[in-house]
Amino acid sequence: MKQLLLKANLTACLIFFATLNSNSFAQINDGALPPIIDLILNSNQAPINSVPSNNPLQIPSNETTIFPISASDADNNLESVQVQVTNSNFSFEIAPALLNTPSISLIENGFIVNASQQPTNFISAATSFTPQLVAINQINTAEITITSTDSEGLVTQDSFFIAVSIEQPANRPPFNSIISAPTPIDADRATNLSFSVADVDNNLTSIAVSSSLSASLQPASPNNVTVVNNLDNGFTISGTQQNLVDTINNVTFIPFVGNGSIHTITIRSTDSEGATDIDTVNITVNGQPIILIE
Repeated sequence: MKQLLLKANLTACLIFFATLNSNSFAQINDGALPPIIDLILNSNQAPINSVPSNNPLQIPSNETTIFPISASDADNNLESVQVQVTNSNFSFEIAPALLNTPSISLIENGFIVNASQQPTNFISAATSFTPQLVAINQINTAEITITSTDSEGLVTQDSFFIAVSIEQPANRPPFNSIISAPTPIDADRATNLSFSVADVDNNLTSIAVSSSLSASLQPASPNNVTVVNNLDNGFTISGTQQNLVDTINNVTFIPFVGNGSIHTITIRSTDSEGATDIDTVNITVNGQPIILIE
């Protein structure tokens, strides 16, 4: 037992001594280190990557975001670093500081750096991404992976996720235009009025047209719309945007009050979000023409 303990203590002392003076120990061992001591003294360590800690990292759409990533190796034998993004909807750019670095080679959705040609830890703030996304009201994600390899073939791989929030644009109201509204006109005679309504969000749902004085207003050629005569001296149509636009292009107006009176025609368009546009046009109405009978 005493011999076993003595041997163990001797080995520990030799290992401790070897870490302080490996050359001296090698000399007393015919120039070669025992395997266990060689492992302690010369063990290669894997590279270390640094990636953003927020996971997923929230970034805005259609803007360039620089991600501070880095790779290092305690043995100073970092050989290559690969950075790659998995989602092709993200355009990839090299940070300006590395644009003229000859050791960079581009790959699909990423790049590889020959790190042996650069000082350790040089890959700092090396990448930037500009998400080019057209989807509305959803979150797109992508995984960014950094793979570091040293000269001994040890590989370290780390990933982080980015999430791009795409805000739905604010609803915009419809826009009315008065195409044709002749004036003056005669009472009790039909006149064609023409309006145009547009909505860039394509969510127009209804159009109402009315007169301030007694009159008849009706769409001349309804195109698959619902016509409701729910207004004094007017109507409301509802349906799809294209059918509404086609229908409102031709409206028949018959004024019942003349003698120089002014009829104010009001057009009110409404979209599915409740946004409206209201426009008016004044039409002067003469009295009924006098027909002389000889």
